[in-house]
Amino acid sequence: MAGSKDPAVFVWNDAPSPLSLPLFRRRRLQWNHRRLAWGGQPLQQIRRNAVPDRSVSRGTGGPRRIAVTGNTGRRRRSRGSWHGYTGEPSMMSKVHAAHPEAEMYFTEGSTDYNDPHYQDDWTKWSTIYTAVLNNWCRSAVAWNVATDEHGKPNIGPYPCGGILIINIHTQEIIRSGQYWALAHFSRAIRRGARRFESQSQAANLGHVALENPDGQKVLILTNLGAARTIRVNQGRSSAIVPIAENSIATWVWK
Repeated sequence: MAGSKDPAVFVWNDAPSPLSLPLFRRRRLQWNHRRLAWGGQPLQQIRRNAVPDRSVSRGTGGPRRIAVTGNTGRRRRSRGSWHGYTGEPSMMSKVHAAHPEAEMYFTEGSTDYNDPHYQDDWTKWSTIYTAVLNNWCRSAVAWNVATDEHGKPNIGPYPCGGILIINIHTQEIIRSGQYWALAHFSRAIRRGARRFESQSQAANLGHVALENPDGQKVLILTNLGAARTIRVNQGRSSAIVPIAENSIATWVWK
């Protein structure tokens, strides 16, 4: 808000994107040095000199090109899933810009169970979930629901812990930071919710805004900085709310 000393988050109902839970077998988008593979099948490359605005970059490994499906003569629905081990969520928006009909889902990502911040990295995961929802993914899930204290069972190549660790000897349950981040999203966001635009100039503040099918609004804020007061504006309505240091806060209203 102009003239205010409080950081502000503005929300409005333009450019919605639907959110839903996947109820089908997903195909995986896999990056390599030469092509993008969809469900294990190579796709036709878009040449940079032909479509320069559709080339993308990932990390420090140089450019990666977005690929498109060839015309097989059969009607099919495009779906893809993303994993959170490398790259940036903004790549999802590049794929969406090239293929707005494609449904995208974030289907895998977890913390190393040996990570010293396994139990308190909630803002890291809230930042990730905020980013993937703001970049056209329709849902976000974790890799493992629960593992033992040795990270088992786990069929993947990474030492991914579950969102819960259950000690096989003592039955102690340890909740990860990812568990608490998921709680903020899953408790408030309902099936069929639609994301709507939100903006803020406040530093170290993540935000995503959604509307549930019943008209209830949801705003999830991720504060990566010190404790502060946030002003939230929607249309002619506003509220001043406190947010703790290194925290996630979820607000709902109608």
